Amino acid sequence: MPIRNPRQDREYLVDTEKTYNNMINKFRYRELDNDKVYYSEDYRNFVLNHRSALNSLAEALIDETQMEKANTVLEFSLTKMPDRVIAYDHTTATLVDLLFKVGQRKRQLKLPISWATVPVKWPPTW
Repeated sequence: MPIRNPRQDREYLVDTEKTYNNMINKFRYRELDNDKVYYSEDYRNFVLNHRSALNSLAEALIDETQMEKANTVLEFSLTKMPDRVIAYDHTTATLVDLLFKVGQRKRQLKLPISWATVPVKWPPTW
């Protein structure tokens, strides 16, 4: 049955309660914070999907004015998938905006600097 999306600027709806539980409590982000592990380009694309999904969850929580929970999601994303292991990508621009919306101005201002100075490691050493 079709439903009406209250947000005209998004094509998706997020069940924040179930998504939060699945992404924060159930899903295992194994070794994504371990800089001794090599990740192929294909696997790095999976991380991009994880970061994007966490951004979508945080955005939906902000829409529901659950700022503390949204902040928890953003910090979780930064902790579980740090740029020292898997370099920031185009989802970081959204992440910076969301950090601003939840009031993490100091944290937000550090990200673009580190994102712009990430060295490209090529060829990979493994």
